[in-house]
Amino acid sequence: MVVRLDNGVVRYETIIFYEILYSGVKSLRLDVPAAIAGEIRNTSESLREASLNPAPDNVAEGYVAWGLTGEAELIGTQIVRLQWEQKLDQLDVGKSLEVAVPHLKPMNADRAWGQIVIAKTETLDVQPSGELTGLRPIDPTQDIMKDALVANAARAFEFYDDWQLSLTATRFQLEELKRTSIERGLVRAVITRSDEQGIQAIYRMRSARQRLALQLPTEAQFDAQPVRINGQPVALERGDQGQLFVPLVGQEPDTPFMLELRYTVPGDHRRVSVPTFPEDPAVQRVFLAVYLPEELALLGSTGPWSEEYRWRHKQSLKWIPQVNQSDSELTKWVTEGINAPPSSAFQTAGTVYLFSALRPQPPPQGDLELRAANENWLAGFIFLPLALLAGVMIRSSLRSKIAAIALVVIAILLAGVFTPTLAQQLLNAPLYAALAMVGVIWSASHLMNASRNVDWNKPMFRRTSPSSPDAAVALPSGSDSAESTDSRGAQDE
Repeated sequence: MVVRLDNGVVRYETIIFYEILYSGVKSLRLDVPAAIAGEIRNTSESLREASLNPAPDNVAEGYVAWGLTGEAELIGTQIVRLQWEQKLDQLDVGKSLEVAVPHLKPMNADRAWGQIVIAKTETLDVQPSGELTGLRPIDPTQDIMKDALVANAARAFEFYDDWQLSLTATRFQLEELKRTSIERGLVRAVITRSDEQGIQAIYRMRSARQRLALQLPTEAQFDAQPVRINGQPVALERGDQGQLFVPLVGQEPDTPFMLELRYTVPGDHRRVSVPTFPEDPAVQRVFLAVYLPEELALLGSTGPWSEEYRWRHKQSLKWIPQVNQSDSELTKWVTEGINAPPSSAFQTAGTVYLFSALRPQPPPQGDLELRAANENWLAGFIFLPLALLAGVMIRSSLRSKIAAIALVVIAILLAGVFTPTLAQQLLNAPLYAALAMVGVIWSASHLMNASRNVDWNKPMFRRTSPSSPDAAVALPSGSDSAESTDSRGAQDE
């Protein structure tokens, strides 16, 4: 028996399989509730029903005995199909209603066994009321007979012989859910020297829609195959007012698939936008990898994006960014569990900076804004002020020079607190070279000043006379030198 509950009506469908062994019978007896006997429609191919008259003595109260007959004696497998409906009162939101499931009784049978399957609409909740009599709950997706599988089955029971079942149906308000879910995403933006952005977007998503709305910049230019689903190219559709749609024909709502987009837009590094889906899908984590030309140095970024890279010092006295995950790792992460061939190669060049966001907002609020400068201009910006400082303070005292260098160091430390990316770009070879130049200039100046204070014509050693008190030398008595000195002094006298 299949019981389908809907708002205002319950639909029943009963299929009875008779197994008649050893010898045939002229008719089959089936007792049905008298309240629904007039509503039941017999859709069997070869069996016809008729009320038994006179009625048997063992008919239960409230039941009518039917006789099922065919064109000849009945033997082997016989199938009886019955259908009927029962109207219900209008069920308001939050209200409950009791439904008694009718019991059809096959009589004169050695054994009666069967299953009851409950199906319902999304707005109804069905629970058995009271104790189950003669019934055992079973799995509606695994334990149902092959000939009685029911789509969207909510509950199922198994019975032997007599049984009794009442259901409580409660109506709830159906809330609108997201029809599209973007589970993972990777967007790669290559900034070219000709002020163009090459965009590749890869998404792992699920959708219950037949078409997925897509919004791109009006200046976007597409490749030969701009849209791919699971590696296969699909046609991009255009609707009213230039809105774009991606057909999702053949995609199951519960099966994830990979969507790939490729296009180019004019623009430099200052603003990077990701594709937008106007129907507001549920979006999880999205990564954005931006490739800047090698001559550009990133000074900072703004927007609802988190940095996913760290700085590593090279032997050439230069800090370079190192992403936490490579492109290949992120691509495997997005396409995990999807049986799709890898997409064709997307050409990248330059220095990569990786960012991430949870549920990124549509542009312009969700755009990533970058500040960058030419490395040569940045080197000049670092080198020239320090060279000017070295020249201006060349005659200053040593204390003033140390204070000036301390202020430069403090300024760099403050920049590291508020703009760490700018501080990392400052702590490179141009700064070290400039500081070394300042040290050399100030050291040379100090040596030159010291040399001016020296009288190069003045002898370094002064000859003293023997009578000078400074010339007195104490020698040990009895030594040869003392005797020589005494004799020389006597001669002078």
